[in-house]
Amino acid sequence: MTKKNQVSQKNLNKKNFYFLCIVLIVLIINFVFILNYNAKNSPPKLLAHSGIYTKFIVGERPGMAVESEYIFFGRVTSHGNSEKMITIHSFDEPVLVNIYYSGNISDHVVVDKNNFILYPANKSVNLTFNLKNLLNLSYGNYTGKVNLDYYEVKD
Repeated sequence: MTKKNQVSQKNLNKKNFYFLCIVLIVLIINFVFILNYNAKNSPPKLLAHSGIYTKFIVGERPGMAVESEYIFFGRVTSHGNSEKMITIHSFDEPVLVNIYYSGNISDHVVVDKNNFILYPANKSVNLTFNLKNLLNLSYGNYTGKVNLDYYEVKD
């Protein structure tokens, strides 16, 4: 190999080395941006869940209900109404509270607050649940759960 070819080969090796370094740097920068984007846009972490058994009865006459273990609206008429209040307590950190329903009560229970942030300074929050859309319901028992999910609050 001639001296000119050796110098040319060294220059080519240097160019390849620099090119590979630039490609590696670009790949590392892209990887860091992707990790950062995924961290910011990932769904919030579920910290706690509670499901509260819930029941109401549609009947000819209204009736009272006293129950502390679950939400029992009592017996209501198809033209009646019932309201129950529960208290939830705060965590050591702010949490997003999301409330949803399951069972055949789903279309008939509504809460006064939903998708709100509960701060530790608040200590507790009262939630008021009401019945709705009872007009065409048949007499009988309606049961399900009021589900409360507590999520971390992202900055």
